Amino acid sequence: MSQLNGLDNAFRFTLFSAGLTGAAVTGQTTTAVNNVPGSKYLLLQAVISGLDGGTSANFIVQTTVDSSHWTDIASFAFSTGTSAKFHGLIVSSFNNLSQSSGILSANAINQGILGDQFRVFYGTAGTYSAGTVVIVGLAKS
Repeated sequence: MSQLNGLDNAFRFTLFSAGLTGAAVTGQTTTAVNNVPGSKYLLLQAVISGLDGGTSANFIVQTTVDSSHWTDIASFAFSTGTSAKFHGLIVSSFNNLSQSSGILSANAINQGILGDQFRVFYGTAGTYSAGTVVIVGLAKS
């Protein structure tokens, strides 16, 4: 995680960066990015490059405040090719948002909550023969 020059209280961090080859996987999680300070806004960018051969690849960004109970906040769904997608999330008031893990609809977001830790829950269908995926966050307090 790095603070950005010229953007007060903004931090950029990588949530996922990997080649995506091989047989289908389900229910995989990345190592959590910890200690993202008091975020009020989170911009997420997911970029796929050269995905070939598979059927679908789904990446759900999750947050927590206790390291045990993860909640879906943003979903990125891809199939093949090269493309980029963005999601912008902001802390806002909400009532009775249920904790969920790995069930957020494709390309959807849950506004309102940003914990101090983030990770990616992901799965693929089909066998990918090539491609890379990078998911980056920019948090601002």
